[in-house]
Amino acid sequence: MTESKKAEEREKDRKTQVTLTIIATASSLLSVILVALVTYNSSIRVASIQADTQVKMQDVQIRNEQRKLESDQRDQKQKFISENLPKLFSPNEVDRKITSSMFLIFYPDDAKSIFDSTAISSTGTQKTEYQNASREAASYNQQLGSWIIVAGGYQNFGDAKNAVDQATKLGIGSVTVYKKGNSYRLTIGSFPSREEAERANIAVRAKLLDTAYVVNLGSWCPKHTESQEGNNILECVDS
Repeated sequence: MTESKKAEEREKDRKTQVTLTIIATASSLLSVILVALVTYNSSIRVASIQADTQVKMQDVQIRNEQRKLESDQRDQKQKFISENLPKLFSPNEVDRKITSSMFLIFYPDDAKSIFDSTAISSTGTQKTEYQNASREAASYNQQLGSWIIVAGGYQNFGDAKNAVDQATKLGIGSVTVYKKGNSYRLTIGSFPSREEAERANIAVRAKLLDTAYVVNLGSWCPKHTESQEGNNILECVDS
């Protein structure tokens, strides 16, 4: 074999070695990239699973707390009624009026039915007394209206709108913005009783704002109208 042929063969061998080296390096690099992608996707999936698990655990905890509160509320109401119902039949008119007022203040939703039952079991002036009390309870409930949860106050609507978006994303109830004075108040829901609002507030405090509180709309904002600012804002106005 001539020297030129030998040189050609050596050059071919060298190129072949270079090609094999490039292929081996590329394969190693591709393996690293694939491993990194798999690890990254696995991390994202693990993080997503962990987040979903945390949400589910929080929801379970919220439901447990709500059931406990409902049980406590029921026991407290039963205790109050059993202790104070006999006082509605007291021969002392002052005691009867004080007890009637307590029922109206603490359990306005039940006061009318209690006064109706008491009137049926009473005679004479006491019967008339509780018939009148029943009408007053109905009127009082109508004035009270619904209960809402106040979940934040903001100096500008932009901040309030961000809170609305967050609350809507969390799905914790219907959201309304009231303007009281110069403050935009984020409110949640409309509940027929304080007890229901308090139970719902457990979720609001856990997910949105831990200082959220329950108010009676009829007392907190007796009269409101659509704000001239638009954006579905309700503005509280003086009666």
